[in-house]
This record gives sequence, structure tokens and C-alpha cells, in this order.
Amino acid sequence: MGSRALLAPALVAALAVAAFAGAAAAFSSPTLDASVGRTLGAHGEPNDGGVSVMFSPMWSAGNRTRFGVATFVDDIGTTQKPFVDAAGGALIGSVADRHRMTWGFAWRADHDVLLRRRWSVGVSALTGWWRVVDDLRGTPLEAASAVGLGVGIDARRKLAARHEIGIATRWQTMTSDPHAAFQRVHHYATAALEWRWTVSARQ
Repeated sequence: MGSRALLAPALVAALAVAAFAGAAAAFSSPTLDASVGRTLGAHGEPNDGGVSVMFSPMWSAGNRTRFGVATFVDDIGTTQKPFVDAAGGALIGSVADRHRMTWGFAWRADHDVLLRRRWSVGVSALTGWWRVVDDLRGTPLEAASAVGLGVGIDARRKLAARHEIGIATRWQTMTSDPHAAFQRVHHYATAALEWRWTVSARQ
């Protein structure tokens, strides 16, 4: 599947999410979710992991369910290659080689399955557009687009009326063309610390 074919459904999904978010804003105050963590378990190489960041404005649909959008940047990792002394041929060490990251936009849905006083446990789903980019010490090498799907679980504790903090883990998988010259990452996971701020309490 080519990048143009992948981009079309992603744009349709983004427009649908934008329309929903606009309608939701009319009857619900938003929450802002921000998470910082690490990627792990990536398919292919590089796969040693890196920083994972996500930001999501969300709107409530009842006491347990929220819908919204997410933007994210995930560092998949960097391969290393031997660094050899040009004069003597001795191995000096290693140097960073190919680096891989993903970024994108997705529709997000969360649902709390357990509420106990200040604690809550929930599940989450993502679907949207991923961009996979390879570079060599900052110089772009290859890039490809993909439609992705993610699922996750989180546990949070309420710190104040409008603030919650917790941990979240997610697993993401992306479409891939097995015949493409650029074999992008098929799937990876993230583990992160997540903070939620309720912008204003609905009266």
C-alpha cells in the first residue's frame, strides 16, 4: 500500500475527529492528558528504544468515557556501528548510525473500568496516521506513512479536584508494505508517566 493510499483514510479520520471534538466541546469541558515515557519492544532495527511523548485533549461522554485526539512523537532507537582508527585499523569504539522515530496524529478513546475512591484503572484505544522517519545523525534517509492502531491500559490517582497522575502502557501496530524498499517498524510498545488536568469542572 503506497503512502498516498494510506494518507487518504487518515485524513478522513482526522476530519471526523475534528468534527466530533467541535461538537463535544459544546457540552463538555475538556481534559488535557500529557505523557512522557519510553518506547520498547520495537520490531526491526533500530529497536533499542527512546523517549515517547504524547499530548491529548479529551472530552467526557459520561462519567467513565472520554473521546479526543492525540499527537505523539516516539523515538524508536539508534543503531551503532564500529568506529575504527583510519590509520592503524584499531577499533576505537562505536558511533551512532541509523536513527528511527515515529510521529503522528490519532483519534483516542478512553474508558475507566474501575473506580475506587482516588484510584482509577482504564483502557485506551488509538487509530490514526503514523509517520516513520529514518535519519543519519540528523540527515534524513527514508520516510513512510502508515495507518496505525493502538491499545493500552492505565492506572491513575487523583491528586486534587482537577489533577490526576498515573502510568500508562500502550502497544501500537502499523500497516506495512512487505514489497517496499523501506521496511518501516511494524509495531512497538510504550510505557509512560501520564498527567491529566481537567480544564474546568462542569457545573
